[in-house]
Amino acid sequence: MKYNKYINFLMCCSFLISCDVIYLSTPQPFDAKNIYEFPTEFRGFWVNEGDTVIIGKNYFKNKGYKQIHSIAKKEIDTSSVYILKNNKIYIHNKYEDIALSEGYPYKLQNDSIHFNAREIIKVALSYETFLRKVDEYYILNNSNTTTWWVLYVIKKTKDDKLEVCILKEDDLKNIANFDMIYNDKERVFLDAKWSKIELFYFIQKGGFSTMILELDLKEKQPLKTLQASKF
Repeated sequence: MKYNKYINFLMCCSFLISCDVIYLSTPQPFDAKNIYEFPTEFRGFWVNEGDTVIIGKNYFKNKGYKQIHSIAKKEIDTSSVYILKNNKIYIHNKYEDIALSEGYPYKLQNDSIHFNAREIIKVALSYETFLRKVDEYYILNNSNTTTWWVLYVIKKTKDDKLEVCILKEDDLKNIANFDMIYNDKERVFLDAKWSKIELFYFIQKGGFSTMILELDLKEKQPLKTLQASKF
C-alpha cells in the first residue's frame, strides 16, 4: 500500500503536500449525476506497517502511522508554524479548515524538539463531497466551503490496483473550456465546465497525473472484520 498526504483531503486531504492545488468553480463533470456511495468492489480495509485505510459505503478513512519529527529549537522559536504550550507542540496550517493540529507531547534534546505525530483523514460523502462517473472512472468532488471544489479521480487498473490521483497545473495543457481566475503558484482557481467525454479523454491523455493513494484490491479485507475494532 502506498500513500501520500494531500493538503486539502481529502480533502485536505487537503490528503500535506506543499505543492499547487487546483480549485474549480463548480463540480465536474457538469453533465453527470451525484453519487453518494462508493462502489461495492472498492469497499474494505487495508493494513500495512501501521497504516489503515477504510473505504465504507459512504466514507473514507485513513489512519497514518506515527511519524517521528525532529526540529531545531531555534527554527521553532522563529516560526509562526509551531506553537509550544503546556508541554505540547501544535502545528499551524493556514490552508486547512481547522488550522491548528492536535497537541503532540515533545522532548527537548540536543537543542531540538522531538515528537511523534499521526494523521487521520476522514471523508464522508455528502452534499459537499460526492462522486460523479466518467465511463470507468469516478471523479470525487470535494468542497469544504461549498464555493470551490477540488477534484480527484479514482480508477481501477488492469492489475486490480485502486488509484486516487489529483489534478496538477501542468495537466491543464491537455484540456480546454476553462478560465484562469487566480494563480499564486500554490493555489490555482479555475472557472470550468467540463463534460463527461472531455474528462474521459483528458484522463486518457494523462490528466490527473499525480497519484496520492494506491491500494491493492487483492489485499483488501472485508469490513465486517472491523466490527470489534476501535479504529
